[in-house]
Amino acid sequence: MVENKKIFYVVGNDPLSRKDSVDKLCAGILSEKSKSINIVNLYCDQIEMPKLKEVLLTFSFDGAKIVIFKNVDKLKTPIKKVLDDDFDKIIDVNYIIVEIDKDYAELNRDKKLLADLFFKKVFTLGKGFKASSSKDISVSLDDFKQSLRGNDWGRSLFVLDKLFDETSKSYDIGPQILGILNYKFAYSKNREKKKQYFSYLWEADRAIKEKGLNSRLVVERLIVKLFSC
Repeated sequence: MVENKKIFYVVGNDPLSRKDSVDKLCAGILSEKSKSINIVNLYCDQIEMPKLKEVLLTFSFDGAKIVIFKNVDKLKTPIKKVLDDDFDKIIDVNYIIVEIDKDYAELNRDKKLLADLFFKKVFTLGKGFKASSSKDISVSLDDFKQSLRGNDWGRSLFVLDKLFDETSKSYDIGPQILGILNYKFAYSKNREKKKQYFSYLWEADRAIKEKGLNSRLVVERLIVKLFSC
């Protein structure tokens, strides 16, 4: 079969690296097209049939779409059947990017995924990209700030984990992280939530500075509290 230039898949167990690869793919597609293109994220553990058909099979006067499939391990059987049955229609009006949260070795061992008819077509017709391993990724405080701006607490925790791993044990980045979080949540327009945010932040500050608790554990728990509030 001939490679289809509208189908791509990104393989890698590091979310930051996968996002970087997907962003570059989207930028490449956009640079080739003069007309506007909408980017749609489909979270496979949440998608329902009506929404799926609306996104994938409905013509848009706003231009073509780039549809990014996330959490593909969670695709339900009826959804996969529609994807397989209407595959040609889907790629006729959409660019498809499939994110796979595995490295190549894990993917090659996943016989169930490889045997699926929809993924067979993606792997056979699509162009693959290998995202870097999480061991190869270096992060900065700017990456942490960016994850907060995107309200992506899962990514925030990942970046935070890497920051603590990469920072010298003689230097505690906990207070710096608290400063960034204070700045982020100071702009909340909800008075009640803002009060709760600063209560959590004050508790965390005391836990680190007065009680001498492990700043890594304190900050990780704090982030979960803040984004769950």
